Amino acid sequence: MIGLLTAVYLAAHRETISLNAKTRAQFGGLYAQLPEGMTHYELLGNDDHAPLVVFLHGSTVSIWDFDLQVKALLSAGFRVLRYDALGRGLSDRPEIAYTRDVYVSQLKHLLKYLKVSEPVFLLGHSLGGATAMQFSASYPSKVRGIALLSPVINSVHVRAPFFVCNTPVVGDVLLRLAMIKILHVRANQQWEGAPVDMSYYDELFARQTAIQGFEHAVCSMFQTDLIGDYRDTYKQVGESGIPGWLVYGGKDNAIWPGDVEALKSDMPSFRFRFFPDGAHSIHVQYSGVFNRELVRFFQSQLQ
Repeated sequence: MIGLLTAVYLAAHRETISLNAKTRAQFGGLYAQLPEGMTHYELLGNDDHAPLVVFLHGSTVSIWDFDLQVKALLSAGFRVLRYDALGRGLSDRPEIAYTRDVYVSQLKHLLKYLKVSEPVFLLGHSLGGATAMQFSASYPSKVRGIALLSPVINSVHVRAPFFVCNTPVVGDVLLRLAMIKILHVRANQQWEGAPVDMSYYDELFARQTAIQGFEHAVCSMFQTDLIGDYRDTYKQVGESGIPGWLVYGGKDNAIWPGDVEALKSDMPSFRFRFFPDGAHSIHVQYSGVFNRELVRFFQSQLQ
């Protein structure tokens, strides 16, 4: 039985792609060599003096998370910077502990690499929202405003990944044989009903799982403080007075509405937008309304 399970585990190995100069040339895109690792990014907009919005994607997806928001912001006169967090997309997957400090440092060094000196707007989804808040708490003078979508506040209310990633041997098997597949399905669900080519996003997710180091990167975030309790961080940002807009949904199975409700008194500079039927990806589910209100919020901070 053990021999059969071992054979199945080995046969399910999917990490066949090594990120190097050759493979990155094949995939295309722009890359920044940062202290944390090579980072894949995209900088859009023709006016170098236009206000900059930095996208921070969710925990298991990548640069494509906010595909439906790019055109709206560019049309409204903003520039857009989006990038793959370490362990995702086409960015490096170093053999390190993936902590919130590492993700904050990656963003800090990317802005420095691109010579961005003016304060920026941040748009964060899920774990990207928590990273946006941690960055804002660490460097408030670098942030002009924050838009959060279903952000991680007090960990997530899906406990299975914590069990898988903190259980030796059995967890490794479950990660490879089940958890990655579940994450793939969940990522595809984000786009259901949207006017997009589903096969395109299916292929993008499959490609990132095939890059060496993905399993380690996924599990590390459930072993560190990366997905944890950020309530003190939210309170700190609330006290700083940085303007914010937080969007959340009543049918989100990862971030419960009660987590947001408990924060409101600590965040007087934030506006809150509740979608009763909203799931975890409201920016796709209600993209038209979300985009209009997002642009309106950022524009209100320019006056």
